[in-house]
Amino acid sequence: MLIGSEVDVIAKMLCNREAAGQNASNIIHYQAILTARFAGLHQIGIDIPRYRRKVQPWLSWDPANPIPPIWWTAHNKVKHERDTNFWRANQQNTLEAICGLLALLLYWFKDEGHLQPYPELLNFGFPEFLVSHGGQKPPGA
Repeated sequence: MLIGSEVDVIAKMLCNREAAGQNASNIIHYQAILTARFAGLHQIGIDIPRYRRKVQPWLSWDPANPIPPIWWTAHNKVKHERDTNFWRANQQNTLEAICGLLALLLYWFKDEGHLQPYPELLNFGFPEFLVSHGGQKPPGA
């Protein structure tokens, strides 16, 4: 589940860009900064048309009761205590981490007119949104 490390890097970069000067060093800081900047981020959903699924990787950041995503906690437990938490490195947590990464990348590149290559498995209104600005926009962007 190395995806969690990439999510950490992108989240930190996004926080530094959107809230320069604030110290974003962990998931609690990321949540506070990103949900304040992008209202509705917790509602973003990534479609997986091939399997008729929709993943909402940041749903646990609902402002009413924000907590770290299960997949984020799983990543850290696998990273730090692999011998007792290897079972958390499963397909569901990996899928949610990948969707979480894509969601943050959508916010990072929200002002780009054209972004390629398009994901083949995951969908968020590609290519309409990224090519013509006509499709779906990330909540709060």
